[in-house]
Amino acid sequence: MAEETRWPDFRAAAALAGLTSSYSLPLMVHDVPVGAINLYSLSGAFEQTDEQNIIDLANQAAVTLANASAYKQTKELVNNLSIALKSREVIGQAEGMIMQREGCSAEEAFRILRSMFQQRNEKLRDVAQQTLEGHRRTLD
Repeated sequence: MAEETRWPDFRAAAALAGLTSSYSLPLMVHDVPVGAINLYSLSGAFEQTDEQNIIDLANQAAVTLANASAYKQTKELVNNLSIALKSREVIGQAEGMIMQREGCSAEEAFRILRSMFQQRNEKLRDVAQQTLEGHRRTLD
């Protein structure tokens, strides 16, 4: 830090904290930045022999971050697809009930359901569920 001239305010604050050296690297995966690693020393400068260890650490950290991100995205996709499948079942059942009740085609039943959804300003799945529940109550 004693030789650094680019960041005078940081250098002054670092000196007050006893910081003698820092080493920063971007975390890259396939030339895409996924983060950064910043190492600090209170006991002396980083040496040439530390450089490869720091680079190896940064590479492993980058891969770990990329894998965690991919896992999170995949989990969200699976959850969204699961919700979509459940929603499609409910919507299909409501369409069938409307087709039977109104004596109409699947396209017309969906138009009726969509019209109800637009009037109520609710999710299509919720309107379909309410339609089914209303139909079941009339049967009981």
